[in-house]
Amino acid sequence: MKKIVCFTIDVEPDFGGLLPSDSYYGVANLSRLAKIVSKYGIKITAFVTGKTLEDNFSILKVLDEMNAEVEQHSYGHQVGHEQKLEDIDRGIKTHERIFGKKPYGYRAPQGIITHKEVRALEQYGILYDSSIFPAFFPGRYNRTSFPSNPFKITNSGILEIPVSVIPKIRIPIGLSYIQLLGFSTFKLLFSLFELPDILIFHFHTYELGKVQSYFELPMIAKLGYLRAQRLYRDPLKVFEDFVRYILQRGYEPKYMIDLYREILPVANEWNWKE
Repeated sequence: MKKIVCFTIDVEPDFGGLLPSDSYYGVANLSRLAKIVSKYGIKITAFVTGKTLEDNFSILKVLDEMNAEVEQHSYGHQVGHEQKLEDIDRGIKTHERIFGKKPYGYRAPQGIITHKEVRALEQYGILYDSSIFPAFFPGRYNRTSFPSNPFKITNSGILEIPVSVIPKIRIPIGLSYIQLLGFSTFKLLFSLFELPDILIFHFHTYELGKVQSYFELPMIAKLGYLRAQRLYRDPLKVFEDFVRYILQRGYEPKYMIDLYREILPVANEWNWKE
């Protein structure tokens, strides 16, 4: 099977709601990211919250310069389930108002989504979801029973495209984990357990640089982000190293919507039970 990589970025308030109020220092990193996109000819799918678009309308120009596929990430990054349905509705309507069309894809804040919310996405005409991390995150989710490859959800028109994990050990393949464990560690794990043929790489705007809003985090969260934000290398250099590493291994960059169209006819069906 040919190898495909989708680089997906969540464009949202810094640290996804952990701060006392919304800060957007991270969106300044998009212009630096654009240079890497141009240099290597990669493709970016951006899952953007509606409120981020409203608060930072100028980012549309940078996303356009990157030829990014822009999809939905809710409106205000709410994670409570009843409130999330309202957030999904408002986010999709904001997207449609700004872009003149409905989004094709959706990613839930923090990767937390229920079957109920997936059914709601279908009612809005969403084609694919990319919320599932088929891994274990303490206090947030345990999705280790979920498939790690794209799958059609039984009795649904939605294709789920999970964020990629290292086979067998199910460590998510994303910039935050690479910054936490080190790229050399990841390269060792790739050599031991290989890489998936379909690679969905995940990162956030605030992970692409050392942002001032880090100092506003609660103490526990500050310790969690200490290595990535203050002790490790320039995050965009790490990202560029990963891009070079993946392209050298023959991966073809694609937008998520193009992957959806290619995978849908051959994807296995899976019964999502809550």
